[in-house]
Amino acid sequence: MTQVSFAESPEQALSPSGAQALPEPQVRYVRQVSAMLEDADPRTVEILAETLAWGLAVIATQCGVEASGYIMQRLGGHISRIVEHDRAEAEAKQARKEGQAFQ
Repeated sequence: MTQVSFAESPEQALSPSGAQALPEPQVRYVRQVSAMLEDADPRTVEILAETLAWGLAVIATQCGVEASGYIMQRLGGHISRIVEHDRAEAEAKQARKEGQAFQ
């Protein structure tokens, strides 16, 4: 496992349009999860992942099938957005590198 880092701020990821402020509970949760992610290192990220998965399992089992579906939908959306963000960053970096090589 590798060091966990944010490609974009959690606030950007959770409210990409920036048009609306996050509700207070979400701001608090984002700060707590962000602190856990920043604290994780290659030796502890598996423990963190297990803990977060357990928390999602508790929500899913206590809130029903709809909650489980919502968790999976949101997880997929966040993964897709992060992958696309990383891809765009890599392409921009490569384009800058190629542009500098031609100058």
